[in-house]
Amino acid sequence: MPEEENKEWLTALKSRGKVEQLSMVKKRFFLPQPARDDLSEINFAVPILVIDGIAVTDKLSDSSREQLFHLLTEETVKEIAVLDEQPEELYINRRWTGIIVVVLSDKKVSRKLQKIKIE
Repeated sequence: MPEEENKEWLTALKSRGKVEQLSMVKKRFFLPQPARDDLSEINFAVPILVIDGIAVTDKLSDSSREQLFHLLTEETVKEIAVLDEQPEELYINRRWTGIIVVVLSDKKVSRKLQKIKIE
């Protein structure tokens, strides 16, 4: 999505409860999105998604995407934090598009996450 739309999405995500946040994250990152011809890569903004300390890339296989979709549930997600503005002490070698941090509820679920190929 375009940068301005991404900022609005992050603000909306930040203001929701955990259940709605989870739904929004799953829809944006794990469900197929319709192709849009009006976006060049320069204008395309995707937040960084970090699940239990592991950064999830946008180059997931369909299988990994499906596994993550089913792993992330109301019961398995403890909380979702949204950084919609870049902290001064954080340096990222790319344009700021936000960070979404998903914290899982227990070690068993975290081990399942580690078995999913997220490269």
